[in-house]
Amino acid sequence: EIVELDREIHSLQETIERERQAFRYPFEEFTRMETVFSRLSDSEKHILHRYQLEKAEMEESINRLERIKTLRLNKRYSLLATVLSLVISISGYLVHPLLYTVSLISIVSLLFYLKNKKALELIDRDNIPDRHTIKEIESTIEDLKRRSLFLDETLKALQERIGYTIDDYQRFTEWSNEYYEIKAGEEKLDSKIKQRKRLLDNAHRIINHEADLPEIKAFADKIKEASMLKERISSIKDGLAILEEQLRYEEEEYLGREREIREHAEYIFNMITQRDGAEMNWQELSIQELSESLLSMLSRTQTALKIMKEMEDIKVLSEEERASLCNNIEIKEDGLYKKIKEELKEPSYYENQIAGLQERAKNLHEHQSRLLMKRADIIQLKRRLFEIEDELEYLDIHKRRAEAYRRSVMKAIDVIEELSRDRYRIWAERLNQETTEIFKSITGKDREIIFEKNLNFRINSDGRELTSRELKAFLSGGTIEQLFLSIRITIAKHVCPHIRLPLILDEPFAHADDMRFLNAMRFLIEVVSRERQVIIFSCHKRRHRLIRESITNGYELREGILQ
Repeated sequence: EIVELDREIHSLQETIERERQAFRYPFEEFTRMETVFSRLSDSEKHILHRYQLEKAEMEESINRLERIKTLRLNKRYSLLATVLSLVISISGYLVHPLLYTVSLISIVSLLFYLKNKKALELIDRDNIPDRHTIKEIESTIEDLKRRSLFLDETLKALQERIGYTIDDYQRFTEWSNEYYEIKAGEEKLDSKIKQRKRLLDNAHRIINHEADLPEIKAFADKIKEASMLKERISSIKDGLAILEEQLRYEEEEYLGREREIREHAEYIFNMITQRDGAEMNWQELSIQELSESLLSMLSRTQTALKIMKEMEDIKVLSEEERASLCNNIEIKEDGLYKKIKEELKEPSYYENQIAGLQERAKNLHEHQSRLLMKRADIIQLKRRLFEIEDELEYLDIHKRRAEAYRRSVMKAIDVIEELSRDRYRIWAERLNQETTEIFKSITGKDREIIFEKNLNFRINSDGRELTSRELKAFLSGGTIEQLFLSIRITIAKHVCPHIRLPLILDEPFAHADDMRFLNAMRFLIEVVSRERQVIIFSCHKRRHRLIRESITNGYELREGILQ
């Protein structure tokens, strides 16, 4: 048992050492961490375990309530602006007709009101019904903020008290299964060591002195051998008792036959002594009586001869012969003991058997270690499964909220597109009209320019409708430059209508003839320069002289700068 325990102890020590080396955290520090976390109450463990999820839920609720509050305020203010603008426009119309344009503000405010209303309808309002006022929502937000602050302060105080952070607790929960498996192995190792010590103490009490393991093993072998010899001696003694019983029975039988022989011998002797008288009486006896007497004598004589022959085979043992027989029995017992010892196999045979069993036990222990590692992996995967389920639950909540937000965004997109279509239509009409007028002012020809929703444009030229891709095939380079100049001027008016951004052009009339150049420059000088600064870069000095000679309507060209 001690040898078997030594093998188990050695295997457990190797397994524990291997698991400790494979552990992903300093084992002694993790032990102190386990001691601290095991003393925490259930509420403190709940705070450490659920802090991040509860914090995220609180922040999500606060953001949602803030959004609802903002939408309701926007809804209220837009409705108020709509009513006020309508009142002002109606009352102002009586004073001056231009004040009726204030009604445009009411239209914009009404659109903003409808937008906020639809956004509120798309938000999940299970916990915030319509009957809740803004003050109640603000109170709920403040309550959530106080709860969040209290949770932060509680966590901070708990972390300062135990000396570990929430990240340490998460690592502890992640690796605790592996740690407890190592501790279970150490407890099993301690129990095996205590069991081995008890066995050694028992062996020492039997031997009455301190002994090492080989001596205890040799003593155990002697005990086994003595026990086998004792059993063999007991069986031999039983055999001797049986032999003595048979001998006693034969002695009694011998004495009985001896008495019978003595009786027959005495009878024969008497018959012999009376022979003469018998011979004298033969004449007197009848033939039948004589025959019977002779047959009786013959039968007795045969019986006596048979008994005498058997007596020759029977020999009464004396004390010396009995002692000699016992010595022979002891000699045979010694020979039997020697034969038993010879039949015992060599120690190497048993050592090989023990080595084979040890190897098998080692393989079994390794298989057990692999199974324990697989069990640890399964426990780890099971714990990870629980975490994934919590994450899935958390993500499912966010998914539902994201779906609601997506529906809100899609609805907003639809509303914006619906509004954009109207705005695109109005803007396209303005661009069409203004660009056509500018192009006509520059070229002197009546050509209609039509803008689409995506701001692509078409032009009607001499009864042919041309797209932006077909311009180069049917129009000259100068006409195309004038067309794009008209489009740039029109778009510049609408991009920043309240800011006079400068218009910077680089060689805008490279392909234009002198007449088109002068018409375009005259439009830029007389019309566009009144609204914004125009900067034109050109390397053609002849164009400068042409401007100085042809355009003299109160403008002065000085050092290349038109003022």
